[in-house]
Amino acid sequence: MIVGAIVGTLVFSVFFAVLLIPLGILGFKAWRMMKSAQKQTMHGTEGDSITAEYTVLSDNEKE
Repeated sequence: MIVGAIVGTLVFSVFFAVLLIPLGILGFKAWRMMKSAQKQTMHGTEGDSITAEYTVLSDNEKE
């Protein structure tokens, strides 16, 4: 019974390692691609400028 518990624990650990290592590698690659895409979009803009629309209201009546 103790041997079964040890073997079960080892099989469970190997199963998780087989699943999580490739998922970790894929996640890291996806994260790196997203970071490089953000850098490319940031270089495409000129600084931190924004575009805004505005309306000027003036009071033409003088008291």
